[in-house]
This record gives sequence, structure tokens and C-alpha cells, in this order.
Amino acid sequence: MKKMKIGDFIVIGIILVLSLSIYFVTTKKTINSNDKSVQIIVDGKIYKEFPLTNQNKSITIDTKYGHNIVKIEDGYAYMYESNCSDKICIHMGKIKDAGDNIICLPNRVLVKIVADNDNNSNELDLILK
Repeated sequence: MKKMKIGDFIVIGIILVLSLSIYFVTTKKTINSNDKSVQIIVDGKIYKEFPLTNQNKSITIDTKYGHNIVKIEDGYAYMYESNCSDKICIHMGKIKDAGDNIICLPNRVLVKIVADNDNNSNELDLILK
């Protein structure tokens, strides 16, 4: 087995520095909970929207597809109750970060966290070639 030379350490160091810099540049900044909202979408249309703040709120969703209750507590949102058969949406847990979501397919309900500055933004996030 060959012994590593100084050039090998330099190459490894450069790769490590590049990897870390790419990581920190592409990682999105943490968004304050005051800048986030909970969107409840039923059958592809926005049903209601609430700020994700340290409040206690219970939202009842009764549609022709089913019954759901979404709770917002301490900066988190979660599916508290659902009459769907599999209850996967309840087991998805609490969400708090922009981009997180809870889906109840049988009842056609989507609960998602959005950053307020991204609600109506038409800007591109990333272009892949």
C-alpha cells in the first residue's frame, strides 16, 4: 500500500472545502415561524389559511369526501382526527417547516406549511440542465 503524499491531502482538503461551501450555499435559511402559514387545500383548492404562530387553533373540515380536524399548536400543525379508513394522515405527525405537508388521500385534504414570502412568488428556485 502506498503512503499518502502532501498533494493527496491538498486534493482531499479542496474537495472537502468545496463540498461544505456548496452545502451552505444551497441550504435554505431557517424561516421564522412568524413568516410561515398553514394552508389547507381540499380537492386542489385552498380551503383556509392560517399563520403558523404560537396559537392553539382547531380547524374542522367537513366536505363530501370526509371529516378531518387539523390542529395548530405551539408552532406546529398536525392532523388530529380523520374519518378515513387508513389514518395515515394522523400518523404523519407534526409539521413546522416550509415545504412540509400532510396528505389525506381518501378525503382529498392537503395540509402544508408555506413561507409567507413564497405564497405568490413566481421566482425560480433552481434551474437544472
